[in-house]
Amino acid sequence: MEVRVKSSRLVKPIDFHSSPSTGHVRIVPLNVFDKVTMNLHVAVIFLFRPPPAPPSNAHLDRGLAVALSYYREFAGRLAADGDGNPVIVLNDAGALFVEATTELPLPLEPSPALRRFLPSTDGGDAGDAVAQVQLTRFACGSLAVGFSWHHRVADGHAAGNFLVAWGIACRGMPLRPPFRDRSAVAVLREPLEIRFDHRNTEYYLNADDDGYNFPIDDDVTMVKVHFTPEFVADLRTESEAPTKFEAVAAQLWRAATRARGLSERETTHLVISVDGRRRTSPPIPGEYFGNLVLWAVPRTSAGDLVRQPLRHAASIIREEIAKIDAGYFRSFVDFAGSGAVEAEKLVPAAEREGRALWPGLDVASWLRLPFSEVDFGGGRPFQVTPAYVPVEGLVAILPGEDGGVDAYVNMFDRYADNFRRFCRRSD
Repeated sequence: MEVRVKSSRLVKPIDFHSSPSTGHVRIVPLNVFDKVTMNLHVAVIFLFRPPPAPPSNAHLDRGLAVALSYYREFAGRLAADGDGNPVIVLNDAGALFVEATTELPLPLEPSPALRRFLPSTDGGDAGDAVAQVQLTRFACGSLAVGFSWHHRVADGHAAGNFLVAWGIACRGMPLRPPFRDRSAVAVLREPLEIRFDHRNTEYYLNADDDGYNFPIDDDVTMVKVHFTPEFVADLRTESEAPTKFEAVAAQLWRAATRARGLSERETTHLVISVDGRRRTSPPIPGEYFGNLVLWAVPRTSAGDLVRQPLRHAASIIREEIAKIDAGYFRSFVDFAGSGAVEAEKLVPAAEREGRALWPGLDVASWLRLPFSEVDFGGGRPFQVTPAYVPVEGLVAILPGEDGGVDAYVNMFDRYADNFRRFCRRSD
């Protein structure tokens, strides 16, 4: 049984309110945080159980149009200005809206089949849509909402805020425009103060370098690991970690290193997304719509990682995250705006990802993203799932339905079973 597409169209903003905060500006230049992130669409899938009166597709269509009138970037298109700089054109071309049905059973298991719950585009106006939605109705009455957006327009926090706003609009409640001044979060200092090495962290010299690819002919399996609240509590005690994320990330790092069979002297690392909204000085409002993420990169030898207790891995993670503070964000802005990136032909490290991140992991925490707050009128989702991407080493950490933690980890198929087994061990 397959997913059957019933219709596909573009949903445009409704101009029912007087003056959107974008004013009459029709072009939004991307700032340095937008340009350093991944230049592609990213996606998430929400599953909703059937309420007594499930919201209709027409109801969701109308709510989307209302939300887009406050988040016009998601109804626009990416382009280049006369100088070749990337910009968002606020042309209200619309978000792609696909309606589908399926007889497939629930729950959805992590696999390439998840792609069937996201819009498939063949180019043209629909393929250029910054935001893309697919509603898939199940025979049991459940609903899957697949949402993808271009990462250069918004990070996960901003996309989550939009999805929450879409739900608020569906419930007939008033919306407030987000904070969207992209220039305000990337102001250069005079004189510039570049205090860190950004050439070998956020940027790299050679665009043809394929990053951390490992030459192995194997399928990439998306492994879902559930940590119960009790197991997470044990991990936090053992690791002496102040947060769930640090404890779980340390456990996943050690488990992946063991499963991969890395040599003792091989250096392994994590790439951890760090949201700057609360780390900049002064703090940026949580309602900021755009990208405001940099990355912490803890490193150690594989032998040291697996021999030392869990608290050792957690402490390395904590120390590196702490370095990505307000001073680091300011230094990055000054470096990225200094002209060195263009003069030296540096490319974002995010564009180096190939089929594998071996011997590292790219870890995104969704624990604090507002995805679980999305409610279109029939209650919050019972499952939030990242889309399947065939890149070994990608990790997403989400809240579990029981108060625990769900981790989605991409591993080469031959190592997946060992990885699952090592994740369950606390030694």
